[in-house]
Amino acid sequence: MNLDLAALRALEREREIPLETIISAIETALLTAYRHTEGAHPHARVEINRKTGAVSVLAAEVDSEGQVVREFDDTPSDFGRIADPFVDKVLVVGALVFLAAIPESRRDVPAWAVVVIVAREFLVTGVRGFVESKGHRFPADAWGKLKMVLQCMTVGGGILCLVPTETVADPLRAFLDVVPTITKVCLGLSLVTTVGSGAAYLVRATRFFAPPAAARP
Repeated sequence: MNLDLAALRALEREREIPLETIISAIETALLTAYRHTEGAHPHARVEINRKTGAVSVLAAEVDSEGQVVREFDDTPSDFGRIADPFVDKVLVVGALVFLAAIPESRRDVPAWAVVVIVAREFLVTGVRGFVESKGHRFPADAWGKLKMVLQCMTVGGGILCLVPTETVADPLRAFLDVVPTITKVCLGLSLVTTVGSGAAYLVRATRFFAPPAAARP
């Protein structure tokens, strides 16, 4: 699994967030995702190569005093399948929180809507982590994929809402004038699919929470 460092550097330039801060946040998020995998080592860390973007999970053997004896690569073979959507959630939800926090866009991306989205992501991430820690695959369904597309469109619209319309000429100005309406529509559809996909996840997960049937004598 490799991260697109060019995209992260662009984010660093646009938002003036240090690249090291962004990478450290992603490493923390990926470590959380790793801990939800089956057989996760209790002493591990995620390392992102600052030159290539390669992601590795390094597990540590410790002695009786808790000192690290050696480290070894424990990156799961399907780690990308688990980690990619996790990082997507961090970036998209982070952008929505940012948009809800600044005056220029909070009218188009209200805080209450972001709270609903964040609550759903926490719930689904926890459920998915539990199911996959039991050795079962629990991929996103069509609802979840549509939800992500609509959330990305909402983020894009929210960012465009920050562009001062008086600084651009027609026909781009005419487009920017309707962007807030488009953003609100995308946000509304995103909320519907967010709640719908969350409910679908819970329904699918119920069979994994059911106690095993008692063996017949």
